[in-house]
Amino acid sequence: MKPERILVFQTAFLGDAILAIPLLKALRTSFPEAKLGFVCRRGVGPFFLESGLVQEVIEVDKTDSSNLKKAIKRTQNFKSDLIVSPHRSFRTAFWIWRLGARFSVGFKDPWTFFAYKKRVVRPKIEHDVKRQLSLLTGLGIDVLRLPQDILSLNVKIPSHEKFSSFSNYVALSPGSQWETKRWTEEGFIQVGRKLRADGLMVIVLGSSVEKELCQRVAQSIPGAVNLCGETTILELAQILKLSKFLICNDSGTMHVATAVGTPVVSIFGATIPSQGYAPWSKKAKIVEIDLSCRPCGAHGHNQCPLKHHDCMKKITSEQVLKATEEFLL
Repeated sequence: MKPERILVFQTAFLGDAILAIPLLKALRTSFPEAKLGFVCRRGVGPFFLESGLVQEVIEVDKTDSSNLKKAIKRTQNFKSDLIVSPHRSFRTAFWIWRLGARFSVGFKDPWTFFAYKKRVVRPKIEHDVKRQLSLLTGLGIDVLRLPQDILSLNVKIPSHEKFSSFSNYVALSPGSQWETKRWTEEGFIQVGRKLRADGLMVIVLGSSVEKELCQRVAQSIPGAVNLCGETTILELAQILKLSKFLICNDSGTMHVATAVGTPVVSIFGATIPSQGYAPWSKKAKIVEIDLSCRPCGAHGHNQCPLKHHDCMKKITSEQVLKATEEFLL
């Protein structure tokens, strides 16, 4: 197979898109002459373009019917002859079926039988990076024979003068898509105050829907800078790139940090690392406590099913600060 135009679909959350980086690298290496496009959520695309991972992005907002129609039209105009999709929704499968590419690869789910020319059994007990890379077997590509640097998330992104005045700082990201994946506000505040007392600048980061949370945290840490909701994903990556480390929950921000080589201290509660979404980095520390009720789901919940949220409330600021020690050297 020698495709000329490859389209990769990953329209799930930011973290899922970031974990597709090794898959994109592998496709670029295996088919260097092909044009590589990426279908992703709105706002995610510039990061992938600026880092040189792909040559075209097609962003989609699935809640906006007009935007969705435009995105479908753009994928039709791309005229892909190979489609690779780690995204597992029925809507994506139907979209890909309508495009009628010469060859397509996706996971073997009950609802995808009609969509793909080749379906691959999705490994259950693997990190999601390896799960997504397993799709390459449907193209006859042996992942073990690929250069080892492809397996890393690390990418290069341009610096931005907008953030050149920041120095000697650490980043806090107290939010997450799901409430039960969030460590306590007081925990982030205590950690931030200690880091400030040690002479470090503290920058609070998050998405626009987390503004109130981040504002409360930042206002409780003397001198902290709150940039929550003020950055694009590319700008978020540029800030994280120069940070000493990031303290965060299991979130998309965590994966962005690992992609730009920033050390991460990640706090896991409702989810557990063995589900496949731990930070894909050797410069990462995970803080968690062992409870029989963990995990309580694949993604967490808006409230603790048992009403106590002990998985996060019992994690102390001392535990988190201890995990940062080697990154402060």
